[in-house]
Amino acid sequence: SPTENWLNALQHSPTPYVRLVAMNQFGTKKTSEEAVMALGKILTDSSIHPQLRTYAASALGRIATSNAIDTLILGAQDPSPDVRSGSLKGLAKTPTTTKTVRAVQNILRNDKTPWVRSSALDALSKLDKEAAISASRSALNQPLSLKREPVARAAIQILGRRGSREDISRLLVFLSAKTLCQVTYIAPE
Repeated sequence: SPTENWLNALQHSPTPYVRLVAMNQFGTKKTSEEAVMALGKILTDSSIHPQLRTYAASALGRIATSNAIDTLILGAQDPSPDVRSGSLKGLAKTPTTTKTVRAVQNILRNDKTPWVRSSALDALSKLDKEAAISASRSALNQPLSLKREPVARAAIQILGRRGSREDISRLLVFLSAKTLCQVTYIAPE
């Protein structure tokens, strides 16, 4: 069957492109658990290139079954910052649960890589808007440094879209800082 062929390609093809195409075939909630397990193996296998693993995280996020979410939470703790960030982006596509919100908040507080923390804040904004607003306010109350800049950018974007009047003065201070010159405008949702 075509599904078995794609699963075989996902699990055994030596060609990364063929594996990417196969991953794309399994990005729905109707995906079999066997395919979820195969995607999970790719995500958690450190011998596989991080970009391929990140693509597996994206597919798992679209699938969003309980096993897919558990695998994404595991991927969000991977040694590779690319894989951690990709796993967070995958988690952002899943339904909000206490488990996912706590996992993302833990990474936001504890990850050593600034842009991974920024990905965590962005994921939190999709999972729990109020928690993201609170975390964004907290991030902007911290002294600005190069390590904090990616998180500050994400916080500015979140508060710019979802904040309240009380955030205006805080936003103006950061928007006037020359170190944040690459903040992009995103229209309110």
